[in-house]
Amino acid sequence: MKILIDILHPAHVHFFRNFIAEMKQRDHQLCITARQKDVTLELLREYGIEHIPISEIGKGKLNLGKELLTRNLKLIKICRQFRPDILLGVMGPSIATVGALLRIPRIVFYNNENAHATNWFVYPLANAVVTSSSYARKITGNHITYQGYHEYAYLHPRWFTPNLKTLAANGIDPKEKFILVRFVSWQASHDVGEKGLNDKVKLVQELEQFAKVYITSESNVPEELKKNVLLLQNKKDIFDIMSQAALIFGEGATMASEAALLGVPAVYVNSLQLGYLQEQERNYHLVYNFTNQEQGLQKAKELLQQKNLRKEHQQRLDTLRQEKIDVTQWMIDFVEKFSLPGTPKVDV
Repeated sequence: MKILIDILHPAHVHFFRNFIAEMKQRDHQLCITARQKDVTLELLREYGIEHIPISEIGKGKLNLGKELLTRNLKLIKICRQFRPDILLGVMGPSIATVGALLRIPRIVFYNNENAHATNWFVYPLANAVVTSSSYARKITGNHITYQGYHEYAYLHPRWFTPNLKTLAANGIDPKEKFILVRFVSWQASHDVGEKGLNDKVKLVQELEQFAKVYITSESNVPEELKKNVLLLQNKKDIFDIMSQAALIFGEGATMASEAALLGVPAVYVNSLQLGYLQEQERNYHLVYNFTNQEQGLQKAKELLQQKNLRKEHQQRLDTLRQEKIDVTQWMIDFVEKFSLPGTPKVDV
């Protein structure tokens, strides 16, 4: 099978990387197209994944629209050369439109119910829209669900074991207590009109009363906080570091879910509320969702003063692991059995 995967975001690299490796071992041919956003291309290089950059993220609605047009034109050319049997992607604005135009089957994976600007046209064009069972909106069309989360495609125990040597290599004392804070860029189409942290300096100062604070950010940070920015030796080292944090606090939904799947308490502050994070709070008490900084900060302080905090969250993670599947293996089975019209029933 010839498979084209379109990658738009750093998290998509992680989502697909094990799938890519496994499908190559099964003698499938793959073509990876990519978008320059944050550290996407750096991650692809670190993982040794051959790829074709075809666009750079636009800033603002107008430039995002221009980028989509440029991206689609380049993707059409690549599809005509590679002649894929199927197109895969997360969010999928380009694979949905190009696939429909060229009549190539397309599967869209997604986990964001609030990306209205893209979901309204992408979902009807997809042959299958694949989401976690936690997805909180009805999808018209061929909606396929699985018992897991996007982040479990790379943080399931089959695919990830923490390497504690990574901490020292990145200047972190493995014995020290530390908090990881995440800031986002607010450039995504689904970020329009949303908000998160309103006083980053105050936040970090308050958290520093409990532990060393490291910052990871998609955009520039205030001058006072530059000393806290975590300068990674390799971008892929972030999961080893996250796994040892006392707490993860931030605006990023993906990192909050990743923390949950590592058994690390996560405080998520963002007006954008998502089904998978709400489930991780409601069913497992691994994530704490808030829409304003003060409420989130108060919860963080409570957590940081609890005894056996890490042990309790690791026990909650054990419960989650009993109920959720290896998403990468599910993807392999689903894609290999996918056919038109209709979709297969995949036993996992």
